[in-house]
Amino acid sequence: VCRFSRSAIIDDQAGSLSIHNKPSTVYPLFRERGAVDKEQLDHGFALLVRNIECLLQMRNVEFHYGWNALAKMEKLFMHVVDGSID
Repeated sequence: VCRFSRSAIIDDQAGSLSIHNKPSTVYPLFRERGAVDKEQLDHGFALLVRNIECLLQMRNVEFHYGWNALAKMEKLFMHVVDGSID
């Protein structure tokens, strides 16, 4: 039984090559003592926030850049749940 999330985000704009010879770098979205560098975690979280903002913009959902990631996700989820899917 898996007790912990092992989520990650892939940056296709980074320099390393993936299995399909496409550039990608994986940034973890979880903290594991000694195994995950804080800079990698921070960069992965920044990419996640940018993805959320992009989804909001694509759907013309108003938000403020100063909001935290959870507030932005809630706004996106509420937009989808209310049936306003674009």
